[in-house]
Parts: sequence; C-alpha cells; structure tokens
Amino acid sequence: MDSEILYGIWLTLVFGFSSGTAAVVSEEYGSSENACRELFMTESGRKKLSAKQRDQLRANGLSAAEKIYENAEALGISIMTTDSPEYPQPLSEIETPPFLLYYKGDISRINDRPLLGVVGTRNPTNYSRHIARSLTRDLARCGFGIVSGFAVGIDITAHCAACEGRSDTYAVIGCGIDMNYPRENFEYRPLIEAHGAFISEYPPGFKAQPWTFPIRNRILAGMTCGVIVIEAGAASGSLVTAKIAIDQGKTVFAVPPGDLFDKVYAGNVRLLRNGIPCIMSARDAVNEFFPKDQDRLTAVAAAIYNDTAAERSFAQIVADSIPPAARKDPMAEDSEYVYHPRDDIHTRDNSEKEDTAAVDKALFESLPAEQKKLAEYLAGSERPLTADEIAVYMGYDISDMLILLTEMELDGIISCGAGKTYTVQR
Repeated sequence: MDSEILYGIWLTLVFGFSSGTAAVVSEEYGSSENACRELFMTESGRKKLSAKQRDQLRANGLSAAEKIYENAEALGISIMTTDSPEYPQPLSEIETPPFLLYYKGDISRINDRPLLGVVGTRNPTNYSRHIARSLTRDLARCGFGIVSGFAVGIDITAHCAACEGRSDTYAVIGCGIDMNYPRENFEYRPLIEAHGAFISEYPPGFKAQPWTFPIRNRILAGMTCGVIVIEAGAASGSLVTAKIAIDQGKTVFAVPPGDLFDKVYAGNVRLLRNGIPCIMSARDAVNEFFPKDQDRLTAVAAAIYNDTAAERSFAQIVADSIPPAARKDPMAEDSEYVYHPRDDIHTRDNSEKEDTAAVDKALFESLPAEQKKLAEYLAGSERPLTADEIAVYMGYDISDMLILLTEMELDGIISCGAGKTYTVQR
C-alpha cells in the first residue's frame, strides 16, 4: 500500500471528502501520514478536533481506510492525490480541489490536451441531442477532451460523441465508481474506460445522494478550460455547473435555443441574455482557445483557426486536414468508432443518388454548388426531410444547415412543410 494514499483516505473519512480540510492539515504536517499520527493517534492531537470530527474518527479508524484501499484495488480503481503527476492541472488551481480522486480507466493523456465540459438536460429535444452529438464530435476532432457527468441525455451523448471524434472523455460522477448509476448507461462504461476514465472524489461503495451532484460539479468545471451548455431549463443543474465555471474563471458557452419560447431552453436564453457567448460550431471554441493551446490541439483546429475568413464548412476543413489514411468516416456502419446512444436521428446513405431524373436540371443550373447539391438531394428523396437529416447528408453543423435552408426557402427553391420538413419547390 502507498502510505500517503492510505493515510489520505483516513483524512477524508474524518474531515470529509469535499471539505478541503484534509489538504490543509496534510500540508501543515508535511504529509498525510504525519497529520494522521499527530491528530488521530495522540491525545493532544484529538483535542484539536471538533466534536463532529472526533465522532467521525471513532467511526472510521485506520482499518476503515485500509478496507477502502483494498476494495479499490480489487475493483481496478486507482487513487491519486493532489501531488500525483496525473492529477488534472486545471483542477489543482480551483479554490477547494479534491484531496483524493478515485479513477478507473486511462488518464495518461488528461493533461495533454485542453478539456471542455459539455452539460445539459436528461431529457433533451431532438434538436439538442443532435447538436450535442455533432458539436462534441467536431470538438473532439479538433483535439479537445470532453468532460461530462455520465447522466442520461446530453451527458452520455457527449461522452459517446467524443469517442466518435477519436478523443478522450472523462465522466465525473457523484458516487463511488463501482456503483451502477445511472443504470440506463451501464452498457457505456467499458467505452468510457477505454477512451478515458471515470473520476470521483467518493470511495467505492459510496451511493449517490442529491447533494453529491452539485458538489461534483465543481470538479467537472474545474477540470476544464470551458463549459458548454447544450440545453437547460430555468432550474437546470447545468446552470449550477455554468455558475461554478464562471466563478472559477472558466469560459462558458451556450448553444442557441431551438425555440426561444420553449421553456426547455429557458436556461440557455438566460445565459445568452446575460452576455454568455453563443457557440454555433467547433470554430467558436477553437478561436477562443487555439492561440493558447495550439500545441495541444490537432491539425483540424489549426486549419479552422487559420481559415476563419474562408467561410468553408467544417466538413470540408476536416477533409482537407486529416491525412487520407485516417479519413474513414467514424459514422460509417463498419467503423470501430461507431459508438452512440440510442436516439431517433435517422441517418441516410451519404452517396449521391444516381437516379435524378425527377430533378428539374434547368432550375438548378445556376445555383451555387452547395444549394444545387441540397436541392438535388431533396428532389431525389421519396419523402420530405428534416433539417437534421439534411445536415447529416451535407456534413454541416445544424446551425449552418438552418441558415442555408432559410436562404433557399426565401429564394423559393425549397419549402418547409408539416413537422418542419423540407421539399423542393416544383
């Protein structure tokens, strides 16, 4: 056993997992072991403890710490302290960094790239789910690691999209790592451990409590250089995370709401009205962090940052920036990187339909290339298509897609019908 970790566990059992006192006394006495020996094993030291702390000490002796240590080892859970080289560097700079972190997975690259938090509701709209998936995947391709809370909805969508984008993802949870919570996401645990790690300040066996999640959010925000709010209602926990991030001096972004008057986006509207910057695509995050973190980001991020004025689609920039051997679409059905939560976004074959006999070629002759491609795709479809479906085919961010669709609708090229689906104007 590592004595410093063992006695560090004992300190947290007596002083609390999130209080910060364990770190203070460890520094004051030169080590966790010295602090425990002086405060817990001598009569004079115990007199320095509060009544509550003495109660905790009576309930949690050194044997309790040894049991936690052994249990963690048996479960494949590792433990780091604030002095460990793998401890997330941004987290060490917040006001009360967790003294101990339990983790399971691969954290070898945790300080090698900038991390972004992605948060949102457990019950997202289709619009928000698609934005979370496409935006997070693009950010991952740019080299950002993704941090979220492993909840159903936006969180798990972001974790899986980070894997699709071939980056790392870290799930910060409000319970012991061995706890199967939430049960709905159990099937994704091996994925996250293979492409990142689960992280918690709570030991194995510790059950989730309502109060653990707001406390957990300081770690989620603290690990990152910024937090993105995908969808938040008026009383959303995502707003708590955003507030913590702001207090920590981190950059916070808000996704523009799918409907300004829908209460499910009330939190996003509040953030935007209060001056929080809107994020429309991965380019916004790249432009915010690239100059500082260019050595830790990918060639895709460099291409976006240096191509800001070119108004090219993200998909084209990615295609130009990734070596040919690595250009296989991670969304392809036979790709090992196809990991995504169940959703109702329908994907289509991205190849051009050969049979375009129904297309009025004269009508499309003078259109710009992107409008012509979109119009031919709609004309060849057997049914009206949603903006999400068209965005997948075109390789666009949904925000850019909606702009193009609006322009073409105003020009009379396409029309928007029931269910916000689009067809070609014959």
